Amino acid sequence: MYWFLSATNCFLAFGSDASVRMAECTVEASVVSVVSVEIAVGGHELVVVGTDGLRRALDANLLWAECPSAAGRARRIRGLDKRPPDRLTIVAAQEIGTYGVNIAFSDGHDRGIYPWSYLATLAARPQLEDFLHN
Repeated sequence: MYWFLSATNCFLAFGSDASVRMAECTVEASVVSVVSVEIAVGGHELVVVGTDGLRRALDANLLWAECPSAAGRARRIRGLDKRPPDRLTIVAAQEIGTYGVNIAFSDGHDRGIYPWSYLATLAARPQLEDFLHN
């Protein structure tokens, strides 16, 4: 299980093994464990839900571009197809035991297994609305 730790202008993701996945913090806040994910209506976002009810939306294009699969990694290393296909959506998200979530996209790519720690790291990235509401 992984947790979000939000803080002023930064976020941390801690693993259940006490490892830190991302660290740039100045003011501590509360630790929240990730309890589930949901596909948003229309499939354009995956919503990561914490035990405190915090719902953090991850764009389908971001998830496709950051896919941890072998094909996704090779694409990034080779500099190929950096832009997601037009009208990309998430068609399925299936939890894989306690490890993470397998996400299938409308372009047929369905090999990406996103570990909870990786989703926590992506969800902890500052997003546009973080700046608009502060």
